[in-house]
Amino acid sequence: MREEHKNSSIIKHSAAIHIQNNITLLQRKVWNVLLFHAYDDLPLQELYHIPVKDLKKLLSYNSNDDEYLKQIIRALVNCLVEWNILDKDGKQEWGVAGLLAQVKIKQGMCSYAYAPEMRTRLHNPSMYARISLSLQNVFDGKYGQTLWELCVDYLGHEREYGETPFIPIEQFHKLMGVENSQYVRQFKILNRDVLKPAVAEINKVSDLRVSVEQQRKGRKVVALKFKIRRVAMLPMSDSQQHTLFPVWEDMPFVVKLLKDVGLADNDAWEVWQKGFNFVQPNKRPVVDDDDPQTVFIQYVNEKIHLLKSRQESDRGVSNPSGFLMQALRLNYANPQFEKEQAARKRADRERQLKRLEIERNKIEHERDDALMALTNEVVQLEGQVDKAIAALKMKAHPSLKLFYDPRKSALENYHAHRGIAIAIGEWVEGQFPVQFEEARQKFEKPLAAIDKQIAALQGECITSKGLD
Repeated sequence: MREEHKNSSIIKHSAAIHIQNNITLLQRKVWNVLLFHAYDDLPLQELYHIPVKDLKKLLSYNSNDDEYLKQIIRALVNCLVEWNILDKDGKQEWGVAGLLAQVKIKQGMCSYAYAPEMRTRLHNPSMYARISLSLQNVFDGKYGQTLWELCVDYLGHEREYGETPFIPIEQFHKLMGVENSQYVRQFKILNRDVLKPAVAEINKVSDLRVSVEQQRKGRKVVALKFKIRRVAMLPMSDSQQHTLFPVWEDMPFVVKLLKDVGLADNDAWEVWQKGFNFVQPNKRPVVDDDDPQTVFIQYVNEKIHLLKSRQESDRGVSNPSGFLMQALRLNYANPQFEKEQAARKRADRERQLKRLEIERNKIEHERDDALMALTNEVVQLEGQVDKAIAALKMKAHPSLKLFYDPRKSALENYHAHRGIAIAIGEWVEGQFPVQFEEARQKFEKPLAAIDKQIAALQGECITSKGLD
C-alpha cells in the first residue's frame, strides 16, 4: 500500500478523462483513486485490492455510511467511458468500455477489475495527464472537475502554459456530460450555469488559471478554446471543514426516489445512469422539453405513483420492485396520474393568478400614493392651490359645486374632501406633466411584467380547459 498520499498522482489515459455518463462527483473521485492504486500492477494482474479504510482516507470521505460508498462503487460497473472524442492522438479510433469490469466489497476489502481493453489503454497511453489525488478532493462541482481534467490533459505535467484547440460546442457538451437541452439550445445558459462556474472553481481551488476564448459564426458561439497556465500555490490546510452529510448531497434525486419505494440499490443506480435509455426504444416518450432531467424525474414519479395506486387497490402487486422496473422499462400508462397532475397545475395556476393580482393591486396603490405625495408637494407651494381652485371654478367643475365650502380656505377644502383633492390633483398633473410622468414610469414596467404573466397564465387556463 502506498503511504505518501499527499503528493500522489496518477497517470491516466487522456481519452479516459472524457466520461460520457451520468456520474456523480464522488464516483469520479473513487475511480481516480482506484486507478492510482492499481496502476503499477495493471500489466501484471487482473484483480486489485484496496482496504475500504484506505479508500475513504484518499477520498477525504468522512461519513460512516459505508453502505452508500459500496453502492456508488458498484454503480461504476455500469458507467461508460469513450476515448478519442477529440481525435487528439490522430488515430481516428473510437472505443467505449465500462469504467470497471467488476467490483466486490467483503470484510473491509474492496476488490475490483478492469476490462482487458481498458487495462491496456490505462497503462500504456500514447498521451497522459498527471492528476493530483490531493487536489481532486477540493472540487465541489462535477463540471469544475471535468473541465479541470481536460485542461490538465492538454497542459501535461512538464509545461507551465498551453491551450486546447477550438472545441466545437457539440463536442464540449459531450465532454462535460451536459444533457440538459437548455444548455444545448442556448449558449448563454450553458455559459451561466456550466462554463463560468467551472472556470471560476478551477481558478479558485487549483494551481491552474484558465480563460476561455469563443469562436463565433455571426452572433452564434460555435467553439471554445481554453488557455491554461500553471501558478504556484500555497500549501492547503488539511483542517478544511467537510460537510456533515456528504451522502445525501451526492446521491442523485432519482436514486433516492427509487430506493425510498424499495427498489434495490443496483437497480436504482442503473435507472438513473441510463435515464430514458432504460426505457424500451419503441415505448420511449418523446422528450422535447428544455429540461430532460426534470422530465425524467417526472417520468419516474409517474411510475412510482402507478405502483402505489396498484398497491392500494384490490388488485395489489405481488412483486413491487419487479412491477416498477417493468413499468419504467415499458412505460406503463397512468391516466390517473395525468389527471391529478392536470388538477395540480390548474390549482397552481389559480394560486399564481391570485398572487399576481394581489401584487398588481399593491403596486397600483404604491403608484397612487407616490402620485398623491407629488401632488401634495406641489399644492404646498405658495399660490398653487388657489390657482387650481380658480381654474376649476372657471370650468365649473362638478366637485366644486357639490363639495366646496367657501367658509374654508382653498387648502382646507383640498384636505377636507377627497372629490376636491382628486380634481386639484388632476389640474396639478396637467401643469407638471414631466414630473408626474417620471413618477408614474417607475411603476409601469413592473405592472407590465405582471400583466404579461397574468395573460400567459390565463392563456394556459383556456388551453387546458379546451383539452379537458
